[in-house]
Amino acid sequence: MFNERIQEVYNLLDFDEPFENIQLDQNFNIKIYRRFQGQTEEDTIDTLSRSEKETVGLVLMLASRDAYCDDFPFFIADETSFYDTARLTRIMEYISERVPYTVITTLASADEQSDLSVEHDLTSVSP
Repeated sequence: MFNERIQEVYNLLDFDEPFENIQLDQNFNIKIYRRFQGQTEEDTIDTLSRSEKETVGLVLMLASRDAYCDDFPFFIADETSFYDTARLTRIMEYISERVPYTVITTLASADEQSDLSVEHDLTSVSP
């Protein structure tokens, strides 16, 4: 069920990485299958770029939440700054349709760390 959910999430988010399939094997190892020159080849997490690793991590987190904790009221999206605006919008729309609260984290550069702040939107919170 979890592996089916992984594929559904990946397809719904319409990522453009050439992944044919992402799944966990019976030992809970991540198996990634890529399309390359018309062929499907198994790949490892070690060969993925940073954004591809982040995409796989996000898909696994969303699939886990949907498969096992669908009534949990919030989702934490960790470090999304590498996504382009269109993709981040698609991700946030997908998440907001499923949970009432979303926490988005991002890493600050060394020179920005002194200006860190916490932002929140309380307009959707009812008394």
